[in-house]
Amino acid sequence: MHWSITLHNIGGSNYRGTWSHGYVTSFTMTSFTKGAVAMQRTDKPAFGAVTGSYTGSRNGNHAAGEAAISNGGTSSWDATW
Repeated sequence: MHWSITLHNIGGSNYRGTWSHGYVTSFTMTSFTKGAVAMQRTDKPAFGAVTGSYTGSRNGNHAAGEAAISNGGTSSWDATW
């Protein structure tokens, strides 16, 4: 399965978007350095909504890593900007 989201800055380090599967999600950027990125995810309450920690490495305008999701799942993620 593959889902995508486009995030829009809503102020400071806070972003919001809607996943391709329909969940509305907020991300808070907790760390953004030359070589790493970390974000916290919180879905708008809905059946199946989750929270999660997204961490990964960064190189220029690309970052990729792994997400640990509150439902016990893990997944890979990839982002460009």
